[in-house]
Amino acid sequence: MDRPAAARPFGGYHVDPGGEADHELTQVGPRTPAGEYFRRFWHPVALASDLTTRPLRIRILGEDLVLFRRPDGEIGLLHLHCLHRRASLEWGRIEDQGLRCCYHGWLYGIDGRLLETPLEPPTSKLRERLCLGAYPTKERWGLIFAYMGPPDEMPEFPVYDSLCIEGDVLAPYPHKYPCNWLQVAENSMDHDHVVYLHTPKDGDPQFYASWGIAPTIVYQRFDYGIHYTYSRRVADKIWMGMEDIYLPNFTQAGCVFTMDGGKPKYFGRNAFTRWVVPLDDTNTTVFMLAHFNDRADPFRAEYLEEANLQKLESGTTQDRPYEERQRDPGDFETIVGLGPVNLHSREHLSATDRGVSMFRRMVRKAVRALADGTPPVQHTAAGVRPIPTNGGDNVLDIPARASCDDRELVIEVSQRVLDIYRDSESLTGEARDSLVIERLKALEAEYAIS
Repeated sequence: MDRPAAARPFGGYHVDPGGEADHELTQVGPRTPAGEYFRRFWHPVALASDLTTRPLRIRILGEDLVLFRRPDGEIGLLHLHCLHRRASLEWGRIEDQGLRCCYHGWLYGIDGRLLETPLEPPTSKLRERLCLGAYPTKERWGLIFAYMGPPDEMPEFPVYDSLCIEGDVLAPYPHKYPCNWLQVAENSMDHDHVVYLHTPKDGDPQFYASWGIAPTIVYQRFDYGIHYTYSRRVADKIWMGMEDIYLPNFTQAGCVFTMDGGKPKYFGRNAFTRWVVPLDDTNTTVFMLAHFNDRADPFRAEYLEEANLQKLESGTTQDRPYEERQRDPGDFETIVGLGPVNLHSREHLSATDRGVSMFRRMVRKAVRALADGTPPVQHTAAGVRPIPTNGGDNVLDIPARASCDDRELVIEVSQRVLDIYRDSESLTGEARDSLVIERLKALEAEYAIS
């Protein structure tokens, strides 16, 4: 029997150079299946600090838009081109009522209403029958969010418990990727890559040496996402990171700067909150909030430097000489190196890709459900405010046992910890914190005496 081309030594000639992109999941423009799905959620579209006394041109979900802040602080997000002769409103002037086109002076409110047409005759009906495309916005945590879907389907703005931690220092930061959103987002479902990419055998680890221990991963799916644990045996302890993956593009993970699994920790919280936002089919911005508090990475001024914020999100800095990037690649190099849009038809997925496959299936199911008339499940669906999240770290003092396989022990403990977290999600704030920590310590004690 002939070998397939991929299995033939020196068989490059026989390999089909073609391949299909997964358009159902990767195309995000207006009226595309994934584009319609994305438009049912709130997304960050800019840093609040990007707004000055001049308009800001942006591109989100394949649409060219202009963002501006009125003198009273209200924020407008409008289609880029004036309704009159399609002059770009990035050259417009911000006034008390809104944004005035530089070409003929048409003035637009933050809701897109045409407020003035100064060169038209007094009898003109243009203001009564024209309205520029506009989207609602909210400013939170140093970010500007927008909802770009049907107005009568606008969901409640989601607030997560990880963004309500007392004493938390938040640093908003954008990280740009010249490639499709999906290959950026699904990297968070591939924790196995940290063993080789972030902990190279022939170089210095990008985080900690203990990241080079192959993780044991346990997944737990729910209505709008996935929680999973990535656990490692570190001496007599089980270090268990917790990851939040909320569809379509929200992720949270554990500590980065100060976590090696060596010291006990109970219900530690996430080092970053991030949204992977498609600008179009081949450009993505990760809008990140870095967290610095006593339950995550403690605050140090140098952590707020741009290079360290990039390392927090991807392990390395993006702006490095090519030779250095080849010698020490990080997430940016591998994700962008997949091409503008990764060709799934040319992949050969393996056991380490369970999470990636799970994520793709869940997004595809939600995209198709919307196309069939079923709206997506929002993160606010459970009714608990703020929304409970689990991202962070636990380090439990549970030694290995000679009487059982240690990997099976780690899986058992991981599943029980996930259950503790899920069972507490009807509570918020200090009540939830206290219950989770109490039950984690009880679990640790149970294994110490059993």
